[in-house]
Amino acid sequence: MSFSLNIFILSCLFFIVSAKNHTANYEKECEEYDRYLKEFQKKYSVDEKNRRLKYFMRAQRKIDLWNGEAMNVGGKAKFGHNNFSDWSPKELRALMANQKWTTNQAEDDLVSLRLVQLLPSNMTYSANDSTIFIDWRQKGMVTAVKNQGGCSCCYAFAAVGAVESALAIAGQPLRNLSVQEMLNCVGGGCRGGAPYNVYKFIQQNGIVLDTKIAYTGKRQTCTIKRSNITISQAPALRGEAALEGFLNATGPVSVCFKAPWSFIKYRTGVYAPNPTECNKTKTAHCVLAVGHGVDGGVPYWILKNSWGLRWGEDGYARFIKGQNACGIENRSANGPIVNSN
Repeated sequence: MSFSLNIFILSCLFFIVSAKNHTANYEKECEEYDRYLKEFQKKYSVDEKNRRLKYFMRAQRKIDLWNGEAMNVGGKAKFGHNNFSDWSPKELRALMANQKWTTNQAEDDLVSLRLVQLLPSNMTYSANDSTIFIDWRQKGMVTAVKNQGGCSCCYAFAAVGAVESALAIAGQPLRNLSVQEMLNCVGGGCRGGAPYNVYKFIQQNGIVLDTKIAYTGKRQTCTIKRSNITISQAPALRGEAALEGFLNATGPVSVCFKAPWSFIKYRTGVYAPNPTECNKTKTAHCVLAVGHGVDGGVPYWILKNSWGLRWGEDGYARFIKGQNACGIENRSANGPIVNSN
């Protein structure tokens, strides 16, 4: 038997084994996808299922990669499937604030200065002992986790959530306020926006209850219904000390940061994205910081997301604190105040 023939036979055998392995892997992924669809109660047509299967398979490979220790993605956080695992890239981008991330800090601060009142000169905040743990959920001052769906309005959920808590801490009932009203009247609706525009609207017009204008996930006609549910100001906060001090002394804060793709698949643990991840994205995401704590010597922020209860730790994430990871501590943060002297 000639050498060339041996090579040909070996090549054929390799192709057959590879094909069998590929078929076996494909069948395994199909079975995993069927289990996923059942767990998350999703039903599609045959064509739609086949189209979304490729997104699920891509997500599975990413999850396996991110959970590998060598990747150093997300620190000690764990990643897993959630409701977004078979979403297309376009659908996933809709989860974010969809606002362009700027690196001009002076310009960004100037915009905030124009739109919100800064802290009065007699009000200063400084961080206390970094080991302090505070969680406004435990004090009954945070409303339930919401789900924005496929609308890029995380900015509205973050700001409205902060106002809900501020009012409750000031002695008013803890109530769900209308994110839909902000979606209708502020920013770009489902095309994204910034929390400080929401605060400015509430300062000038107030905000109605969710029962008055319920969330639909689509921008509708803006009809301003003036309300006495309002805030007096929403100071811009910069730096870990300012954020921690406001959280300790006053209440929850809306924050925005560069959101790596791995954040979408976050499951549990302290999420600590590396700079490379953060620099790959230009898209911001906004959430509500409701507290901070320490886990095994690692400090973290407690973030309330607007992606439903089946994301992360029952709708929340623990995000590394003190490293300004993805710009979370020095870019776009505001804390609403109901009454000031």
